[in-house]
Amino acid sequence: MAIADVADLWQLAATLMGERGSDKIGDSATVATATKPLERTFASFYDEVRQSALKDAEWDFATKNGVLREAPTTDWYKQSHDWTDRWDYVYQPPADLLHFFRFVDDSPQLGLVTDYARKKLPITYVKSTIAGTSGVYPWTAAAETRIFQGSVLGTIRDESGVDGTFKDTPGSLLLGKYAFGLYPVGGSTLLMSGNYLSFSTSIDVTTTTNDEFYFAGAVYPSSITLEYARWADNQEDWTNHILTNRQDAQAVYAIDVTNPSDWPEEFQLAVAGEMALRGAVVHAKNSRTIQLLDQQALAAKSKAISHLTSDEGSIYGGQLSGAELARLR
Repeated sequence: MAIADVADLWQLAATLMGERGSDKIGDSATVATATKPLERTFASFYDEVRQSALKDAEWDFATKNGVLREAPTTDWYKQSHDWTDRWDYVYQPPADLLHFFRFVDDSPQLGLVTDYARKKLPITYVKSTIAGTSGVYPWTAAAETRIFQGSVLGTIRDESGVDGTFKDTPGSLLLGKYAFGLYPVGGSTLLMSGNYLSFSTSIDVTTTTNDEFYFAGAVYPSSITLEYARWADNQEDWTNHILTNRQDAQAVYAIDVTNPSDWPEEFQLAVAGEMALRGAVVHAKNSRTIQLLDQQALAAKSKAISHLTSDEGSIYGGQLSGAELARLR
């Protein structure tokens, strides 16, 4: 069956369990509210199963390469922090990172793997899009004032609809197209200034909560998007960072592809198989059924890994992990 949405995937999983019919799994509208017993069961672990499967291998459809940015080290009190411990560098995760696999130049099959660690730091990363009028963009963010010094990045959209980035690293083909400054609302103290792709690094918003970006010139971008790091008071909000001795690191990582229609058929079958197995356990199917579903789920995952990852792209080299193989014994 063609999988168009989550409801179709759940219906496939129900069929593998031997639970056919719309009285078991409804359409996309009823699945969203999860009113039927089997829908509630699937809803309780669907996100976990999907994300766990995406972390299992470097899937061709759900893996990205990206340059890592170093985490900020100076807080709003202009106090420096050494986050690195025994490592030389600490990098913030990409916004769309679901799971870090390795660095781009590593080759797990050849035993070439850069040492790294994961560590939660008292930092959260925020994006805020601000629409402007006549070149003025109000930034009213009382809860967002404790940002790290020099850590604000941003994106602006020019009159042709093209996004560009302004940041604290100078240099751009369009440098000087827009000149701007950041001022307290109604005030005259310049907090920050720069050009289209250039920020001053002397960012200091410790004494003001309501600010505004101002673009000078006859042409104004329609909006600006700020991306910045702020101090996280609540430990539950701390962000997991990547620590390593590698300079200018580039990561290979998994992203969360949430729509099953964007998955290849082999991956759809692997996720549906795992859901059917878990559903059978919850709904107390007999042991023989559970054993068969277990074997089918493992076979589906093995087939997906061999078909949907390259020789260099599978963290298992096209094979199941030892933990997964143990399930077969």
